[in-house]
Amino acid sequence: MAAVIALYVMLLKLDQLGLPVMGNPVVLTAIYTAGAVPFQTWMVKNYLDALPREIDESAFIDGANWRQIIFDVALPASKPTMVVIALFAFMGAWGEFIIANFLRVETLAAYVYATATGQTIFWSDFAARTLLFAIPIIAIYVFTQKYIGEAMRYGAGKI
Repeated sequence: MAAVIALYVMLLKLDQLGLPVMGNPVVLTAIYTAGAVPFQTWMVKNYLDALPREIDESAFIDGANWRQIIFDVALPASKPTMVVIALFAFMGAWGEFIIANFLRVETLAAYVYATATGQTIFWSDFAARTLLFAIPIIAIYVFTQKYIGEAMRYGAGKI
């Protein structure tokens, strides 16, 4: 939370200097990317460290060069992990509303949150909006569940 407050103060200073920060979805995208890339890089490194060295060695013995080892052996073996990392990135950006509220960028999560605050809350409308908000995440989980299971078996869940 302290980092979010410091980020907000820095963005206010940039806005006072004349840079269009408040209400700018590009700034929000840059913040989400800057926050997600270190975590995703750490997950990829963790997975690649868990890959057996024998896979690379056997491809090298079979006559593959380094480009073939990377693009034909290592990357196809890491497909489940890449899917899980993309899922985490999407979920993080889809469900985040605190920074979007600070920056006054209208996102669906901020809209659902705004409907749950105020003098009168219409709970049936809020429940319907929340279910509609959850549909993309549920759909992505349904389509990627086989990759999630593979990634857990191969070491992406070993954090």
